[in-house]
Amino acid sequence: MTVASLADAVLRNEHRVAPLSVPVRGLYGITEDVYLSLPAVLGRSGVRDVIPVTLEPQEAEQLRASAAAIHGVQAALSLEAEAKAAPPAPPASGN
Repeated sequence: MTVASLADAVLRNEHRVAPLSVPVRGLYGITEDVYLSLPAVLGRSGVRDVIPVTLEPQEAEQLRASAAAIHGVQAALSLEAEAKAAPPAPPASGN
């Protein structure tokens, strides 16, 4: 799926099903605030629905593990960005 075909789906309100990055908190037992690619319906207002997919227990566990791993990376990146953005500590006084 190309960007042009996704744009067409939005502009023409086609309600096309495509693998899209969508928020997954609350789906498949995922508790983290992350986005994963799942089949979703795309129309004029953006993602209209996420298509439910029946997963085997092992697949659902793997999806939850992926969400947790992505959340861990996001948290680490956030901490790194905060550290880079923080002003330098003032020099220690010699008193």
